[in-house]
Amino acid sequence: MNNAMLSQVEVLDTRILIADDHPLFRAAMRQAMVDIVGDNITEVASFSEAYSAIEADDSLELVFLDLNMPGNEGLTGLTTLRTQFPGVLVVIVSAEEDPVLIRKAIDLGASGYIPKSTPLAEIADSEHMCHPGTCAMGVAVGGVGQQLPLS
Repeated sequence: MNNAMLSQVEVLDTRILIADDHPLFRAAMRQAMVDIVGDNITEVASFSEAYSAIEADDSLELVFLDLNMPGNEGLTGLTTLRTQFPGVLVVIVSAEEDPVLIRKAIDLGASGYIPKSTPLAEIADSEHMCHPGTCAMGVAVGGVGQQLPLS
C-alpha cells in the first residue's frame, strides 16, 4: 500500500506500543503507523517500560517488540507478554532474520515477525492487516519475499 492509498484508509481505533531501544527506529515506526492508528501510539525504550505500559493501559492491543533491547533477551519478553497479557498481539521486530528464530517466535505466540530491513510502507501494510480478531500479518524471511504461514 503506498502513501496515497494509506490516506484513503480509515484510521483504526487500535492502540499500539512500539518497544525498541533505538529512538530513530521508534520514530520510523511511528511514521509508518500514524496514518493508520493516528496518535494511538505509545513508545518505550526497555522491556520493563513495555511491561509497565501494557499493565497500566488495558486498551493497548498491539505491541511491536524488539528482540534485543534492555530487559529483553531473545524470546523471553515475547513469552512473558503472551503469558501475562494473552489478549495483546505481539509482533517481533528485529535485525535478526534467521528462519529458525522466526519460526520459534511464531510458535511461541508472536502474531508476526518483521525484520528491521523491511521497508516502512510494508510495515504499515502489515499493521493494517493485523489488529485484534483479524491478524493476517505475514512473516518476511531474509528479505527475499518468502512468507511463513502463521498457522
